[in-house]
Amino acid sequence: PWERPDLLAQLDRLAALAARLCNAPVGLVSLVEADRQRFIGRHGTELTETPREFAFCDLAMHEAEGIVVPDARLDTRFCDNPLVTGAPGIRLYASHPLRSSEGAPLGTLCVIDTEARADLTIQQMEDLRTLASAAVGLLERWRQESNSRQQAERSQSTIQDLEKRFQVLTDAMPQMVWSTRSNGSVDYVNQRWLEFTGGSATDS
Repeated sequence: PWERPDLLAQLDRLAALAARLCNAPVGLVSLVEADRQRFIGRHGTELTETPREFAFCDLAMHEAEGIVVPDARLDTRFCDNPLVTGAPGIRLYASHPLRSSEGAPLGTLCVIDTEARADLTIQQMEDLRTLASAAVGLLERWRQESNSRQQAERSQSTIQDLEKRFQVLTDAMPQMVWSTRSNGSVDYVNQRWLEFTGGSATDS
């Protein structure tokens, strides 16, 4: 999905809206993968990913109600994190988890500030929840569309395989085999038919 400009643009808009609602310079839609967190929606930063070991979201995605860290320097979970002690110098971090329809943690929708702040309201956290739900909705819709395409491709591949097997089988038969359309025109003949009539496959 990360090659789909339409999906990325919508996720970027959600990240920007989250940042604006919370008066924060950075908003992100983050997915946590095996060895990294990937920012699939972003506003206010050029970063596209960080190592998972540094990801605030790796912890936050397991918090059902989201988390607020007013000053990461004072939080024992994050105070030694290179993203706190070095660039970009994270101070405020607030997020709501992204969960699949099966309940699996995927990542977070979060906002970040380089200034320590304790002013986020209950309403702003509720807004993050709403935007996180919208992000999950986009991801779930993409997954359904992708599954439908893959199923269609598998069905087409199966049909082609069956057609090839049918052709091999009928060409090996000593009898003539042919089929016609509803208007009576011939749309298939086997090799025995061609040998008997002296015709070619294009004649059918």
